[in-house]
Amino acid sequence: MEFLGSYRGAALYKVLDELDLPEDEVLTKRVRSEGIHPNSENFKIDFFGDGENWKDAERKVVHQIDQYLDEHDLNEFDFDKLDLKT
Repeated sequence: MEFLGSYRGAALYKVLDELDLPEDEVLTKRVRSEGIHPNSENFKIDFFGDGENWKDAERKVVHQIDQYLDEHDLNEFDFDKLDLKT
């Protein structure tokens, strides 16, 4: 996985295909995100988004993050508690 950055306290990763294909040959692009619930020490929430390109997959994950945080009346995840996979 390649670290892309963070959004609202959640880490975003580009998921590279396990078959070790070159990036331009991967048909479905997947972005993964993980965040630690702000009121816990280790309650991790994962999100995945697939798309025809990386931006499309990332946009889907960002939408899921926004939806989850808004539904639970939270501003952001606790980024400092994440064990980043860089």
